[in-house]
Amino acid sequence: MRVVSALDDLQNRLRASNAAPFLFVGSGVSRRYLNLDGWGDLLKRMADITGRPYGYYASKANMTLPRVASEIAVPFHELWWTDPRFEDSRNRYSDAVTTQEGPLKVEVARYMQGALAALPKAGPKVDELALLARAVIDGVITTNYDPLLESVFPDFVPYVGQNQLLFSDPKGVGEIYKIHGSITRPESIVLTEGDYSEFNARNPYLAAKLLTIFVEHPVVFLGYRLSDPNVTDILVSIARVLTTENLSRLQDRLVFVKWDPDQGEPTLVSSQIAVSGFTIPVLMLTASSFAGLFEVLASLPRRFPARLLRRLKEHVYQLVLFGDPSNLMAVVDIDDDTRADQIDVVFGVGVQRRLGEHGYVGLTRTDLLEDVLRPNSYDARLIADDVLPRVLRQPGHTPVFRYLRDVGLLADDGTLRPDANVDARVRERVGRRPKPLNGWSARRAQTLIGNAGGDFETLTDQVPLKDVLLAVLGFPDDRLNLEALRVYLEANTPAFAPGVPTTAWAKAVCLYDYRMYAVVHGGAANVIRDRARRRGGARTAAVRP
Repeated sequence: MRVVSALDDLQNRLRASNAAPFLFVGSGVSRRYLNLDGWGDLLKRMADITGRPYGYYASKANMTLPRVASEIAVPFHELWWTDPRFEDSRNRYSDAVTTQEGPLKVEVARYMQGALAALPKAGPKVDELALLARAVIDGVITTNYDPLLESVFPDFVPYVGQNQLLFSDPKGVGEIYKIHGSITRPESIVLTEGDYSEFNARNPYLAAKLLTIFVEHPVVFLGYRLSDPNVTDILVSIARVLTTENLSRLQDRLVFVKWDPDQGEPTLVSSQIAVSGFTIPVLMLTASSFAGLFEVLASLPRRFPARLLRRLKEHVYQLVLFGDPSNLMAVVDIDDDTRADQIDVVFGVGVQRRLGEHGYVGLTRTDLLEDVLRPNSYDARLIADDVLPRVLRQPGHTPVFRYLRDVGLLADDGTLRPDANVDARVRERVGRRPKPLNGWSARRAQTLIGNAGGDFETLTDQVPLKDVLLAVLGFPDDRLNLEALRVYLEANTPAFAPGVPTTAWAKAVCLYDYRMYAVVHGGAANVIRDRARRRGGARTAAVRP
């Protein structure tokens, strides 16, 4: 008789679910892979900056960590605004500091900004992260501020803080919920007693937003202690709205992972969390390495990549909300010789051509901006003929040169060919070249560029996003690394709400579109040919929402 191992048992339980798991990730993961401080050590680091020992603040706060952070924040505020050590921070963040705790949060964020440089370069942890990147999951919930999870799951859309999660429209797949904030927005970081009071006041609303996840998905808790209040408070809020029967059904859905370096073979046992009068059933996986767990997650079946599934849900949601299927969906036949038992999931075959008959009417300006940075398999001719004339009716910065270049409508100098038959709006947009900066904006851009030695990568290390987006508009053509710009803009794609990109980011994307595709020069010509060759040789995706 075969003995089922703990990991086989876990795999069977996860496969029995109708949905892929969510990860709930805590600080233990950041300590393991980035060697970052835990909460207490982080506060000790900040206390040392003030010139007083950590024990001074801890004793005043009765060892309660959020209160300790509040105590440190008081002298830190005065120090930050006056000490020459923080001159660079003040130059970059003074406009964003609006509270007494702001300077402390800024320096916590700056401490973590270079965290990814500490990623392991070799050894078992590298293998673990490679497996984690392949994990079949629908999303991540985390209380960590650092950028590790965004680097592991670059296609996932991050939601920063409670406000963005509560007042946005997450799709529940392909997303990272940074419920305690992020270093990309220091003011969002939950750190002090006041922050936790506000967070806990909204906890029932957050729990309601997460309820569907906990009911429909397995949730794997990684990097937390079983008694961690960051977890138990949310579980209690969810438990309050579930009946005793439904609460018991969470038994196979909540998996706590405990790392124990002395553990031999992994074990999986039933356990419980008893808190605030509730008994919450969980599975406890104890292991000396995360590799086995990540292998299990990577082996789970997935019909669609999470990024594609999120996009599909987004369009289906719009279909239900606006009730106009003609603009968002096409129903097509499959080939006559396709056997039904060979089909797993079908949304359409040959959809691209069929959509061509009606236009890509579901695509928006935001879709085009994203597509310029991360090309899809859209038909450039259909974009040029159908989408651009419609999108250009509305105000906003819209990329056009990539599509016109792809279908041969542009001359080498970036003007329209004499025989180009295009809509008047498209013709007018081609004639509107990027305008040079003037006045204060031009002076500010040149200062930023000069301080960076004219190097774009150096600039992105020195200044925040808003200054990069301004400075890039003033870079001379021969000094701007276009691929570095593309990677940077893609990495800083904003979470659009409600579906409208920021003006500065859209301007920068359109500048990239113009400099990359308008005037053909050596490097750009090669890239254009390579991309056209890849698009021509690749099989068109069947799903085209």
